[in-house]
This record gives sequence, C-alpha cells and structure tokens, in this order.
Amino acid sequence: MSPLRSREVRALSEAIEHIHQETNLAQFPHRIFDVIGRMLPGVFIVSQEFNTRTREARSLSNRPAPDGLIERCAEIIPVEHPIFHAILAGAHGALRLSDFWTARQLRRTAVYHEIFKPIEVQHEIVVPLILPDHVAGLTISRDHLFSDEELALLHLLAPHIALAHVHAQRFTAMRERERNPDLGPEALSALGLTPREAEVLHWIIQGKRNIEIATIVGCSPRTVQKHVEKLLEKLGVETRTGAATEALRRCSHSANRNKECFASRCAR
Repeated sequence: MSPLRSREVRALSEAIEHIHQETNLAQFPHRIFDVIGRMLPGVFIVSQEFNTRTREARSLSNRPAPDGLIERCAEIIPVEHPIFHAILAGAHGALRLSDFWTARQLRRTAVYHEIFKPIEVQHEIVVPLILPDHVAGLTISRDHLFSDEELALLHLLAPHIALAHVHAQRFTAMRERERNPDLGPEALSALGLTPREAEVLHWIIQGKRNIEIATIVGCSPRTVQKHVEKLLEKLGVETRTGAATEALRRCSHSANRNKECFASRCAR
C-alpha cells in the first residue's frame, strides 16, 4: 500500500469524521456520496443492496442513470460480477475490479456492455457494507484507472464506512421503535406469523436469547429455536437481527400506509 501524504491524511481524517456523524440510514448513502465525491471528483457512485433470500434489489446513485440501468444491474451483477461473489465469500476493504478481471475479460461481459458503456466508465472499486441477509456495497466507477494512492485511501476508509453503516442501521431501528412502540405479539401476528412465533419475535426484538424466551413463554429452548427457524423463513431473512430489522420495517410501512388511508378518508 502506498504511503499517504499529509494532505491525503487530512482528507481521510475529515472523511471519517463526516461519515460517523450520519445516524439516519436513509440519508447515509447521500453522506457517502458527498464524502467520496470530494475525495474523488467526477466518479459515479451507486449504493446497492441485494437480498440473498428474496433476490430483491435496491439501488441509489449520486447522479441520474440511464433509464433501466439500475434494473439491469440488479439482474446482471448477482450472476456475473466477480466482486459480488467475493463479498458473498467474506471479502472486505476496497475491492478493485481490475484485480479480478483483465480489460479483455471485462469487455466480453454483459457488465461492460450493459452497465459500464451506458455511463461511460471502465474502472470500478467496490466497498462492501454489512447488512443482514444482503450482499451490499458502494460501487465507485469512472473512465480511467484508480491510482494506488486512491485505492489506499479507499482501503483505509472502507472499514469506517462499513462500521458507520451498521451504526446508522442501529440508530434508525431505535428511532423506529420509539415512533412505533406497538410491536407486541398482536401487531407482529399481522406479518403472517402464528401467535407463538409473533411472541417469540417480540422477545427477540427486546434482545432476549432463546433460553430467556423459553423461560418467559413456558417452553423448551429447542421449541423456541423451531419457532425462530419458522419465523425467519416467513420473513425471508437468515438471522435474528435480520428478523428484527425486517419486522420493524414492515410494521413501520404498514403504520404509515394506515395513516395515509385515514387522512384520505378524512379529506373526502
């Protein structure tokens, strides 16, 4: 890794400070776009999330993309992009596409012809993010090579981006719980869970372990684990954290929809 000059060290320190100031998950990509855009002017940045269970994808970019491009990314990247599979295998840091494909290999791919060419880029660095049940990351692209110094900067910044993203998830979930206190078993049953599964999920959200839940609901830890497996499957997630996050997201969405319907009826 190339040594950083004092100017680059200052830029890195400022970037880290700005990244960790953002605790709103919805605003987090925009904060990253701003920070990286200052360090690397002119780059095209996309925040991407692929749910490994449901295959749903969400993307946001720092500038308008050609019509249909984001949708094609969701179709092509999980199949063909080598860094997608590297992240699945646990890769982290700043991952440069040229370390996985030669220029000749890249030009033979759908990634190049359907994603890179429309936005006139040829080089890309991906910074993985930590998100339950997802392959997620920031792709930073442009039409010319990234220098070793730029790669070094992003490599040092990458763990801070990943950690700040996790903190933004947690802060946002806490605020959601404050705005939507009704996450009891009855409300959670509306997510398609049985009464006992909803009860178990309620205590998972409260941070209880299986052995503690077993004592509270009056059954064995093994039975609790079976309920956990069922509710994870129904919610389309793989982890307890993912279940809590997904339940909060769905309940929040349902509450907002009910408020809109109520307001619409009142306006008639």
